[in-house]
Amino acid sequence: PSGGAPRGGRMSAGLRGGAWVQEQNTILETPAGYVEEALQALLSPPWIFVLIGGVLCICGAGILRIFREELQPCLFGALDLGATLGRSGAACAAGGLWCLKRVAYPCKEAFHRCRDSTEEWFRPYKKKKPGTYVASFQY
Repeated sequence: PSGGAPRGGRMSAGLRGGAWVQEQNTILETPAGYVEEALQALLSPPWIFVLIGGVLCICGAGILRIFREELQPCLFGALDLGATLGRSGAACAAGGLWCLKRVAYPCKEAFHRCRDSTEEWFRPYKKKKPGTYVASFQY
């Protein structure tokens, strides 16, 4: 039940003595009410999709069991197709990741160069090179 009030009852609130006081009048529920709520919860998303999927799996398993000999070549073909698609998808994902790595590195380096040059512009004392009139040591 929603709304704060118990099912089949009413709730009243009021200010008494500086504090909020709630009074509840509840009516005992029958087991049919609980069953009705459980069915309503099971027949609403996402549980309805789980139920439908389970029923379809059971029906499919029964059909495969009855027509095993006739469906075996089709089943092996479908499994081979699934394996091929899975291997192809994994190879495409690996190639995409390789490309992403090669593209992301230059972008990251350009970002850091831009940040460093901006930092040097606003805070020249953080330059990584000595100034023009700084003594240097040579051998």
